[in-house]
This record gives sequence, structure tokens and C-alpha cells, in this order.
Amino acid sequence: QATANPISFETQGPVDLTPVMRFAEAATTRTWNGTGVWTDASKWTPKGNIPGPGDDVVIAGGVCSVSNRLAVKSLAVTGGKLQVGAQGDVNAELAVAGDVTLSGGATTLGRVKTMTGHAALSAGGDLRLSNAATLTVCGGPIEGEFTFASGASSVTVGGTFALGGTSVFYPESDYLTGGSVKTVAKAFELGATATVNASERGWRWIDGDTPPDAPGIGFSYNVAGSYGGVGGGNSAGSAYGQKLAPVHPGSPNGNYSNGYKPAGGLVRIHARTMRIDGSVLADANTSQGYGGASGGGIWLTADSFDFAETAKFSATGGNSGNGQHAYWSQGGGGRIAIETGLTDGQFARLLETGKIGRKAYGEETFTNRFSGVTVDVGGGYE
Repeated sequence: QATANPISFETQGPVDLTPVMRFAEAATTRTWNGTGVWTDASKWTPKGNIPGPGDDVVIAGGVCSVSNRLAVKSLAVTGGKLQVGAQGDVNAELAVAGDVTLSGGATTLGRVKTMTGHAALSAGGDLRLSNAATLTVCGGPIEGEFTFASGASSVTVGGTFALGGTSVFYPESDYLTGGSVKTVAKAFELGATATVNASERGWRWIDGDTPPDAPGIGFSYNVAGSYGGVGGGNSAGSAYGQKLAPVHPGSPNGNYSNGYKPAGGLVRIHARTMRIDGSVLADANTSQGYGGASGGGIWLTADSFDFAETAKFSATGGNSGNGQHAYWSQGGGGRIAIETGLTDGQFARLLETGKIGRKAYGEETFTNRFSGVTVDVGGGYE
């Protein structure tokens, strides 16, 4: 049997390999409750083995860490934390053949602010969040095949992606390159008290680190960031991106000690049908001095939309304190695009050129049609 199933692969340099083996057993439900790594068989019930691709998995409490890739039949997180690719230096992949049910705790793919790999969550069935559950997916760097158009990390759902209760989906952009998360689902549903929150998750400075590669960054600490709108200050960054296809997050203010302000991130969701009752946010940090960061981007496409009066879309720039200091300036507003009935050709043309040859309507027309819906892409205030 030594040569019955040979494994071969090619690398471009030295690599460290840690093979993970499990006993061949019939598929079953395996429950985690403890703190440690996924490969610790003692933390699983039944004990003595770890889950395989055919198992139904429940994370009931504690902290379960997975180094890079996880493949199971179904996944339920009822409490505790599930961290996939928590080191941030590898790709974080969560592949579920059936349903993903997050009814509690926190599930994270990648590592916030220090992600050098890319994240991918795929569910063959539904992805459902309820109660106060959270899901964070980190965008990887823009490089090679990972572009702003393609997205740098992904959430792919074969059925319905639904958020209920007070659950929150956090799409996190890469803080240096702006690589963001693209979500694709058959249907998307956002409950009235649930949130998709990319606020303060766009381009940002990290003290002592390389400046972010943000096209709208302010050129000094007291100069605001720009995106859809130009920020305040004599040397504010330039507006950038595509009005009808926002694929970038927002830009921060300029560099100065502890005056760094994170910009709004990017919410990008494509579905066949979409029901929005809750809040979709990509706001900048609320500054307490210095220049404000810009708002982020929101891009939603579907064959059909349904909006409740409780729906809210916001990508505002950061304010600049209380307006009593000459050095303070407001961040520029972000970009929001909501589009329906696009053909595959029109969608591809949007990504390439930002144009589709169809009439686009502004905020007033949209809110007149959908009474009660809130849309805000304004700059911060002084």
C-alpha cells in the first residue's frame, strides 16, 4: 500500500508541511467544546477522532482554531469562537457541502489587519445567522488574480444567505491594498435588526507601518480622505472609483501619530433576489480631531429587490471633531450603487468601464419610490 495513493506536488521554494490524519469512520455529528486547535481529537465528542468532509460539525463553546482549510458536510456554530486561518499568513478556506448555521458566538475567516492570504467561505446550501451571531471575513491583498473587480476574498452561497436577530456580517477590507470581500448568493435576506457592517473597515494607517495604497488618502494628518466625494483640506485626496460599480473601500486621512482614522470598507453582494429590512453600513471613523476618513462603498445587484421602511444604506465620511480647530476637515462621502436586471454582459461591462448604457437614478428618486428607506453618502461634518 505504500505506493497505492502517491501524493505529489510542486513548490516554488522550501515549505513546511504538517499532515493531518484521521481515523476512517462512518460519518456522524461531531461537537466541539473546549479551547485549542481543530486537530485535537480530545476536544471533540465523540472523542478520539476529528471531523471529516462527511461529518456534521457543531461548535458549542470555547475557541476552535483551524490553521488554513476546513471541509465538512454541515456546520453549526451555537457558541464560542471558530477561527479559520487565524494566523493570517495562509489562505483561510471554509468549504461546507450543505448548510452553515450560525446561531451564536463569532466565526472569523482570516485575521483582521494582518491578512496576507485570502479567505473563501462556500456553502452548498444556506448560510444563516441568527440571534447575536457574528461572521467576519477578511479581504486579502490585491495581487495576481485577486483584483478589485474579482474581489480578494469571497463568500459563495448556493442557497439563501440570511441574517436575522441582531446578527452582524463584517466584510473586512485589507488595510494596505484595499482588497475586499465579494459575496454571491442565490438569495440574500437582511432582517430589520440585523446588519451588514463594513464601517471603519476600509483603507487605514497602522502606527509605524507602510502607508496604505489608498488613492484618496489625505496628504497630511489634518487633511481628510476622499472617495465618491472630495474631503476637506487644501490637499485632500482625489475622488476615485466607479459610480455604478463601487469595488473599492474608502480612504483614510493623512499620517500623524495617533490621528489615524480608518475609512469605510466595502459591502459588495450579488444575488438573484434580495430583501433588505436592516442596515447596510460602510461609514468612516468618527474623528475626534484632525482630518476625517472617507466613507466606503456599497454595491448591491439582484434580479429583484424588496426594501422595507426600516432599510438603511450609509457610507458617510468621518466628521472632524466639533469644528473649533482650524486643522480639522471632514471626510468625503462614499459610493452606493443598487442595480437590478443586469444581464451578464452589462455586469461585465460595468466592471470594465463603469458604464452600462442605461439610465441611473439618484438618491431622491430611489427614496421616493421606496418610502422610508434611508440613504446617506454625505461627508462628515465640522
